[in-house]
Amino acid sequence: MSSPLASNKKSIFKKSLISVHKKLSHNHRIEILGKIISAQIVTLRSADNETKILDIGCGDMSLMETIQTYVDNVNPTCLDIYPLPEKFSDDLRWKKYRQFDGQNIPYDDNTFEFSILSDVLHHDFGNSFNLLKESLRVSKFTIIKDHFQRSAYSRFMLKLMDIVGNWGYGVALPENYFTETSFKELLKDVNAVEVKRINNIELYSHNYLLSKILKADWQFISIITKKR
Repeated sequence: MSSPLASNKKSIFKKSLISVHKKLSHNHRIEILGKIISAQIVTLRSADNETKILDIGCGDMSLMETIQTYVDNVNPTCLDIYPLPEKFSDDLRWKKYRQFDGQNIPYDDNTFEFSILSDVLHHDFGNSFNLLKESLRVSKFTIIKDHFQRSAYSRFMLKLMDIVGNWGYGVALPENYFTETSFKELLKDVNAVEVKRINNIELYSHNYLLSKILKADWQFISIITKKR
């Protein structure tokens, strides 16, 4: 998830990329993902009382804030690797934000009912095993939003999407993306079981050109839990 905290110094070109990204896809994408993830949380949560949710790699926190508009009684925590600038220290919006080291989630076992990893794992494949293990440790369910590369074309276009969506913010660009096989192997390695998979997510239906070149079957949401 794109983070406004990732880089304090942005060139005019990077600022232009950020502006284009927001206009073309970011807000629409967040709204769609927020609705889908919220519906799964409402279905799976144990009760209508307070639901503790951890957003790992939260970026600008817009996904969590969208979820809060659709799910009642949410107690949110947002984690990312970037320090919070002093100018935000008294900003109520950022009170739910916590910095962490990118490796160890600083909470006890089963602190949360849900953890979210939205477009996070493909940015650091070397750390995906550890991060997913940590997410499963601190929460009952982990909700993963990520990409499948289906071909050389899809890999190229996904990389281009990451350049537009993340490079301007100073976020590291990925080298690879999941295949269905590699994702299945990762879940096996972390001893997780998939509760539900949502495939073919239309994130760009609002833009005719984007909907034709960016395919829905590259996008997926997976809900997992610890294998018993």
